[in-house]
Amino acid sequence: YVRKLPEWETRLGSALQSRGQSELAVAVFLAAIEAYYSLAKTVSQIYYLNLNESLKGLAEGLNSMPPGEQLVTALQHVTNILRPATADQPQLFEPTLASVLTNLGAQLVHLKRYEESDTALEEAQFIYWRLAQKEPEKFQSSLMEAAKYQDFVLRALSDRKDVKQKPSRPGDDS
Repeated sequence: YVRKLPEWETRLGSALQSRGQSELAVAVFLAAIEAYYSLAKTVSQIYYLNLNESLKGLAEGLNSMPPGEQLVTALQHVTNILRPATADQPQLFEPTLASVLTNLGAQLVHLKRYEESDTALEEAQFIYWRLAQKEPEKFQSSLMEAAKYQDFVLRALSDRKDVKQKPSRPGDDS
C-alpha cells in the first residue's frame, strides 16, 4: 500500500485540480512528490519517473494559484525536493528545476523580494544555459525568459541602491 499511496495522491491531486481546488491539489501533489522521492531513494530509481509526472501535475496546480506567500512557500518546497533529485538524475530533473526556479524568481518579484529573486533567476539561467548548449531549440526561449525577469530584478535593485546613495538633503554630500 505504501508504494501505491503516491500514485493515489497524484490521481487525487489531478481530480482536485480539474475541479478548481488548486490549493488543496498542490498540498496533495506535494505529499505525492515527497513519497515518490523517498521511494526512489530507498526502493528503486524507477520512482523518479513517477516523481517527474507528479511534478508536472503540481506545476499545473501552482500556475493556477494567485501570487503570494503561499505560492512562494510551495515553490521553495518543490525546489528543496528537486535539488537532491536533480543531483541523482540531472538529465531528468534539470529542466524542471530551472522552470521552478524561474517561476519562483518571478513570484518573488511580485513580493518585491528582489535579492531572493535574483538568486533563483541566476541559478535558473545557469541551468538553462547549460541545457541550451546541448539543445538550443528546446531551451533558448526558457533561458531568455529567465534573463528577462533577472534584467527587471537587477534594474529594481539598482534603483533601490541609487535611492539609498542619494543625499538626504540638498547640498549634503556626506
